[in-house]
Amino acid sequence: MKLIPLLEKLPVEEYCYTDVSRAFLAYAEKHHQPTFPALNMAVFDASKSIASQSIAGDHYDVAIAANVLHATRNIRETLRNAKATLKNQGVLLLYEISAWSLFSHLTFGLLEGWWLHEDTAVRLPNSPALAPEKWRQILEEEGFEPIFFPAEQAHISGQQIIAAASNGCVRQRIEWPAQRIEAFAENAPEQHSSSDFLAHGHLPASQGKPQSASTVQAR
Repeated sequence: MKLIPLLEKLPVEEYCYTDVSRAFLAYAEKHHQPTFPALNMAVFDASKSIASQSIAGDHYDVAIAANVLHATRNIRETLRNAKATLKNQGVLLLYEISAWSLFSHLTFGLLEGWWLHEDTAVRLPNSPALAPEKWRQILEEEGFEPIFFPAEQAHISGQQIIAAASNGCVRQRIEWPAQRIEAFAENAPEQHSSSDFLAHGHLPASQGKPQSASTVQAR
C-alpha cells in the first residue's frame, strides 16, 4: 500500500486496487480513498479471463502485481489475463521471487496458493517461482516486448522486478455453451473442444470487465 502515497502526488486519472478478497479492498476504501479520489477497488482473479470480471480490457497504462502471479495454476494463462487489461504498449510491472529459499518454503508452503501451479515444467524445482530467464522467455512468447529487469542485483537475494510492454494482442480462454459444443462436435469432432482461445488486437471495454494486481491509467 506504500505505492498510494506516491501516486497521490501524480496526475493519475484512475488507480484500481484489486484482490481476490474483498477484505483488503475494504481497508483501501476506508484508509486511502478519502485522500485519493482516483482510487477505486475491484475483485479480480488473474487466473481467470476478464470477461466475467469487473475491470475493463484494453484500458490501463500500467498493471502492477507484487508476488502474486506465481500463485496461479498456469502462468501463461495468468499473463494473458493480466495483459488483457492493458492498452497496446501498456506496461506490466512485476515483483516476484526468483529462487527457492528455505524461509519462503517453510513460511508460504503452508498456504494453498503455494502449491496451486500445474505447469511444473516452467517452475523452479519444488517451488512456484520462475527463474528470471524463464520469465523472459514466457513473456516474449506471450507478446511482451521490450522486457527489462531493472534490479538484477536483487536476484542473488531471491527477488526480481520485471517491466514488460504489451504488443496489444489479447488471448482469452472462452467457455462455450454446451449446445454450441455439441453442434461443432457434430460438424468437426476433431477440431473443437469445450474451451477455446479468442485472439485479437484489442479488446473493447464493453467485452471485458483487472489474484491481486493493481492497474493505473494516466491522464
